[in-house]
Amino acid sequence: MDFGLNDIDQLIEESLENDVYQKQLQEELEHDLPPEYKTKCINCPSTSINEAWKEKFNIQICNKCKYGDPDFDLITKTSTKTDFLLTERDLINFGCFKKRKDHKQYNRTITLKLYLKSQIQEFSHKKYGGEEGLKEAKKQKEVNALERSLKKLERKRQTNEEFLAPPKKKLKLKEHVHEFGPEKCENGMNFKVCTLCKFKEEWEDF
Repeated sequence: MDFGLNDIDQLIEESLENDVYQKQLQEELEHDLPPEYKTKCINCPSTSINEAWKEKFNIQICNKCKYGDPDFDLITKTSTKTDFLLTERDLINFGCFKKRKDHKQYNRTITLKLYLKSQIQEFSHKKYGGEEGLKEAKKQKEVNALERSLKKLERKRQTNEEFLAPPKKKLKLKEHVHEFGPEKCENGMNFKVCTLCKFKEEWEDF
């Protein structure tokens, strides 16, 4: 059976409507359930689960617990990289909250991403072999950064020295002018000798 573009759009719309309906139905059914069968907070008996946290972090937590327990602190994307040494590729599979923030000073808008600290920390410890492994990785990162800075400074110093060094003087050779002594004749060959460099010039009379 062939589908046209309109048919595909309709199927997508029906699928989305069905997902919304299923979610509403689940909420209604859960609302009517006895307390012992309802989804509960992982920290307390509360059934008032924060749906946003459940969707982003796959955690069933109530508002009271998520604000009162440090295990549920949120950290910025920058912190995931500096404090836990994660990369962009590491963060692909983590849920996060996104918040747009206007910077009037720079006339631009940035998107602030917030991650669940406990999830980031757990992944980081697995990647680097625990807390001690993470500390060693941080030290090595600092050493590498210091070495790069020193190499950069050395290149800059060499460039400055070359720039500030006085121009090399070219050695100018003074043109030599022979100062010949008296002409002489020996074995039929005439000659004269420079008194400075001992150059000997010879010639014959024809």
